[in-house]
Amino acid sequence: MAGPSNLHLDPALQKYYDTHKNRYKYFRWTPRTAWLSFCYMAVIPGIIGYISYKTDVGATSYHIHA
Repeated sequence: MAGPSNLHLDPALQKYYDTHKNRYKYFRWTPRTAWLSFCYMAVIPGIIGYISYKTDVGATSYHIHA
């Protein structure tokens, strides 16, 4: 039901919600955002993959007899 309400919304939260909804309009590539994107897409998954590979190979290498 639409109509007047006694609920008062926090203006700071409303501004955050609007900014979050329209984030793509305000995004710009800067050296900082490029570096963060590279870290999140390459460095962190690479580190996790390396640790996983080393842990898996180290645990199973002595069980395989060729």
